[in-house]
Amino acid sequence: MFTRRHLIKAAGAGLALTGSGFGLRSVEAATPIGLPAALPEGVRSNVTLDTLPGKKPLIKLSYRPPNYETPIEYFRTAITPNDAFFVRYHLSNIPEVDVRTWKIVVGGEGANGQAEFTLDDLKRLPAPNWWR
Repeated sequence: MFTRRHLIKAAGAGLALTGSGFGLRSVEAATPIGLPAALPEGVRSNVTLDTLPGKKPLIKLSYRPPNYETPIEYFRTAITPNDAFFVRYHLSNIPEVDVRTWKIVVGGEGANGQAEFTLDDLKRLPAPNWWR
């Protein structure tokens, strides 16, 4: 069965192959070049690039709650790399989680039962077909 997901995947592949200006490049090739010269000097002097664990340098807007923007350099490609994607929290209290004991319980009124998963269980699940 042909679905909308198949259509979107095919259209994206077609754009990449036809060289339509959406240059796809690898995550390693994408490096931030700093702030654009078109920004007013007051804005450029107040903006700082900061690195979070597992991330490339991002534009830090606030520390608590964490609010980091993706540098404009990464918008010149069709796909923003995960390690350059923005970081947004809406609560200032960020919980400390022990991944060895963390669990998620899935269930509710519409479910036939209840299932409990650890982080390792979730990592072992196969990727859906549309993700590949």
